[in-house]
Amino acid sequence: MRLVVLIFALFPALAFATDDARQWLDRMSHAVQSLSYEGTFVYSHDGRMETMQIVHALGPDGPRERLVSLSGEAREMIRDHGVLTCIWPGSRSVVVEPARSSKGLARPMQGQGAPIEDNYALSVSDRKRVAGLDCRLVEVRPRDAYRFGYRLCIAEDNAMLLKSTMLDEAGKPIEQLMFTSIAFDEVIAPERFNSPQVEATPRPEPVSGNHPVDQGWQFSSLPPGFALQSVVSRPMHEGGEPVQQMIISDGLASVSVFIADPKADDQYYQGVTGTGALHAFARVVDGRQVTVVGEVPEVTVRLIGDALVYEEH
Repeated sequence: MRLVVLIFALFPALAFATDDARQWLDRMSHAVQSLSYEGTFVYSHDGRMETMQIVHALGPDGPRERLVSLSGEAREMIRDHGVLTCIWPGSRSVVVEPARSSKGLARPMQGQGAPIEDNYALSVSDRKRVAGLDCRLVEVRPRDAYRFGYRLCIAEDNAMLLKSTMLDEAGKPIEQLMFTSIAFDEVIAPERFNSPQVEATPRPEPVSGNHPVDQGWQFSSLPPGFALQSVVSRPMHEGGEPVQQMIISDGLASVSVFIADPKADDQYYQGVTGTGALHAFARVVDGRQVTVVGEVPEVTVRLIGDALVYEEH
């Protein structure tokens, strides 16, 4: 493990300009994906606390990652060669699907929406210490009620995200992720990404790839700063009908809109629900079930869901 103790930590911390804060965020987004590391982190949400072990490396075919739960229900998640494998040993079940590039500890600071500074006030302040490493505290405060805030501790030597706290509209913590130990290695042995549970559990084939998208689905408007990033259509499970997914982002927060053709005996869902940072809004549009899901305030999923319309082409 690379441990850096800086003499500058002995002096009072100074506040830095927004440009410096943005640089920290950009470096962090790159570090989380590109560094090779192994560690243990604690994830707190909804009054619960989970301990997870992570192994991460950037291979020739993209990120490789293995997550193993150390508390609660036994489960594993392995991302390798563009495929995400989720394993529940207790029930001997495995789900295999294409991995999403946006998965990971930190969201990429990019997109087609407004610049992140238009939607969030950024600042760098105190020096902290997490998992034995010196880090900078970066505050990301929303400028309106359509998104949550963040308090991030970013390692000073390599910009790795060591602690992340999501804050609600009142500035109170909603969920938190914090490393308790982390080690950085130039090379991680390939067997560290293998799971003995995969060999002991029947492994289905990955869900088939993308289908043509329906261009008739449009948004009459979106909350300030949010923009459509991508649209895909694929089955949610092997043999299932394609479900269209529209991904909307403000450069930091991300919202998914799922559009499905229900079967004859399916029940329609309408209304809003939420737990912790995650909110969902469901309604029926042109005979299709629409579900909006994201780690954003309730008002945001409602506005996005109500703005979705279908226009015949």
